[in-house]
Amino acid sequence: RVPAGLRFDSRVDAAPDATVGCAVCQEGSEVVWALRTLAANESRSILVSATVEATVPDGSVVRAPVQVTATDLPDTISVEKTVVVQ
Repeated sequence: RVPAGLRFDSRVDAAPDATVGCAVCQEGSEVVWALRTLAANESRSILVSATVEATVPDGSVVRAPVQVTATDLPDTISVEKTVVVQ
């Protein structure tokens, strides 16, 4: 889900484009990327260039949770990226 204080357009601010979700994604929106099958030792990256809303003061901590699921993966992988607004 998109963290509080952030927004992005999944059609132009993300690479690759999102598979499912919102066009202009705001707080609480859920966005999904379908990366298809990965070979052993293969990796894929998703780049999101989110905009920090003007109401978010400098020094604020933004936490962006990410979950990875797969049909052959018994557990969900959960990670969190944390950044400080400057």
